[in-house]
Amino acid sequence: MAVRLKRVTDPLNRVKNQIIAYGSSGSEHSATAGQTDDDENKNEKGDVINDKEFNEINSHNDSDSESESEELDAKIEEVVSTLRDLNADSFRTVLFANVTKAMKVFSCLKHIAAVLNRNVMLYLQKLGYNAAISKTKWQSTGGLTAGSYEFIDVIQSTTCVRYFIDLNFAGEFQIARQTNQFRRFITTLPAVFV
Repeated sequence: MAVRLKRVTDPLNRVKNQIIAYGSSGSEHSATAGQTDDDENKNEKGDVINDKEFNEINSHNDSDSESESEELDAKIEEVVSTLRDLNADSFRTVLFANVTKAMKVFSCLKHIAAVLNRNVMLYLQKLGYNAAISKTKWQSTGGLTAGSYEFIDVIQSTTCVRYFIDLNFAGEFQIARQTNQFRRFITTLPAVFV
């Protein structure tokens, strides 16, 4: 029984040693917090490494984290800049204001997406917009599961420019176990997107 148990836990011990060698996994708890005097620092091959090599690995991980943070800051600035540029379109600005009014009128329906979309679309039609509900569907292929997506489509009659309205844009990006960087990125996204 002990041999069988060892066979099952051996891969877990190797993974644990790799985690300890590379430092924290991003949680608030240190990877070395549970380390005893009997534990040794090991590299990804499982070789024992000295303190100098261990510190070099950790400093490399810190610089990776800093570059990821800089990349995130650049992406956030790009999103904010794009949203700022959208406000230069006067038709879109007025449309956005009307969508916001409709959202206030139908706020009690915000948890029923299909009904909310339909009511906001009808509200926009009553204001004179060429608005419709659009639906997209896709089949399951490879690692992508089948799904569908519904949004409001408004066509400006004079220029034939299409505007897509998502009443729960930021909500489309909600995931379980968000990292701090992802959570920071999500806060830049608007709840309603036109």
